[in-house]
Amino acid sequence: MIQKKILLRLSITLLVFNLVIGTITLFNSWRASQEIAKAALEKSKQSQVLGVNNIPKFNRNFVLSNDSFSSSRVFPTEASVQSYLEKTKSPLKSFVAEGKSASYWIFGAARGVTSSKYGITPNINPALIITFLEKEQSLISLKNYDTYKDPERRIKYAMGYGCPDGAACDAKYNGFVNQVNWAAYQLQFNYNNAPSGKYVRPYKLQDTITTLDEYNVFLSNQATAAIYRYTPHVYWGAYNTWKIMVGNGWGQNPNPISLSQIDQVNLVNKDANIELPASTNIDPNTISNLLKNGCRLGQTGENIKNLQRYLRQKGFFMSREITGMCGTVTKRALELYFGKEAQFIEKPAIMGGKTIFADSKGVKAKGLNTRVQPCGITAGSNPINWGTKGDIISGPTPKACLGGNWNWYKINWENGTTGWSVSAYLTDAPAATIKPAPAAPESAVQAPTFTTEPAPKIVTTNSRGVKVAGLNLRSGPCTNKIGVIPWSVKGKVLAGPIAKKCFGRDLEWLKVQFDNGKTGWVASYYLG
Repeated sequence: MIQKKILLRLSITLLVFNLVIGTITLFNSWRASQEIAKAALEKSKQSQVLGVNNIPKFNRNFVLSNDSFSSSRVFPTEASVQSYLEKTKSPLKSFVAEGKSASYWIFGAARGVTSSKYGITPNINPALIITFLEKEQSLISLKNYDTYKDPERRIKYAMGYGCPDGAACDAKYNGFVNQVNWAAYQLQFNYNNAPSGKYVRPYKLQDTITTLDEYNVFLSNQATAAIYRYTPHVYWGAYNTWKIMVGNGWGQNPNPISLSQIDQVNLVNKDANIELPASTNIDPNTISNLLKNGCRLGQTGENIKNLQRYLRQKGFFMSREITGMCGTVTKRALELYFGKEAQFIEKPAIMGGKTIFADSKGVKAKGLNTRVQPCGITAGSNPINWGTKGDIISGPTPKACLGGNWNWYKINWENGTTGWSVSAYLTDAPAATIKPAPAAPESAVQAPTFTTEPAPKIVTTNSRGVKVAGLNLRSGPCTNKIGVIPWSVKGKVLAGPIAKKCFGRDLEWLKVQFDNGKTGWVASYYLG
């Protein structure tokens, strides 16, 4: 009897022990499976957020799907827009215009509540409006910006609407409400008319355009056509639109992706040329006018193609595409060409020699200015008399100033002066063949002296068809506006060109002294 009791207790003890062991085994198995699942989830998140794998590639011919252009998946209500502005600590989170919040105007403009006009009712993804606010004026990521004082006019020109490349912004579109409403209307107008091309040419569906930064783009869908007509740049227009939409999960893929990782994958070879296509050998005499005077931003034609081909032959135009349109790439190639290859169509014969002479080349000036450095201040109080002999120490050094692009030489003159002079007034002809300019009469001693550099380039403001009062005059490239120059006013170029990105665009700037007495920096596109 006692043995039976002992066996029963032993059996119960073994049963309990086995149950405990089984429970522990099951728990460990479950915990291991959870760790595996967690690791897989973390790997997935890392892939999505940090861009370890499957970073999307930018296709300039397909910026957004039509669905991404119109969907309200991410921002179905005004409240969802407000929540996002607060989450990102956008300066718009507490901004109020006409008694309504920024989120009200963003959502209302996108969905046609406040922006419908002329038979067009916008039906746009509110995320696209938010994207443009960021792309144009950084109004999402900017911190501690005073939206009411608006010192940098970011609210005033929030969507960049009515601010064409290189021209003054049209005052009738100023202000946050105007900006989001008109921008939404314009994007929807572009979208609706893309299939037929009516009113929006050349931004017609299934056609190819050339952007201002000189890329050929095939408009594969309505959304892509609408975006390019609003901002005709691949970089940094369409690309930034795509990156912000995709990176935040506002496009077809709802998963967010690191913006820096997107850039690392997509920009590493942006300007690389794997293989340049062969070019026809271009005779420079057939494009001599362009090589002498340059081309106008936006100018098109077969002669521009030949200019691009010639510049490619010389190693300056490194785009893969011969676009036939003068954009920022061609302008930059011309700057390099003017500085290094064709400063003067007929180069002085001094390039191969050391001894040179100052030559007036017919200008009515007392002598040749010599400077402490290329484009620097004059070296000494008196210019070098025409016919003076000198020895080249160094050069040529190409540099743009004084209204042009010049090759500079450092010269040790026989009168003991040493300094830099432009090659336009140097020759290797013997001194005996050069007639010095007559000495100035005593009555003219106090008169202003003439500069020996060539006359400044004369330009005229040109509206290029835009309906605004005139051209903005600024204190410097991309700086504050200090005035407006009416159209058809002439002026002389004092400095530039300087390429600089601002107002969401790549612009080329010149400092001009206008005939109406005003002087400042203007965008070169609106100069003729």
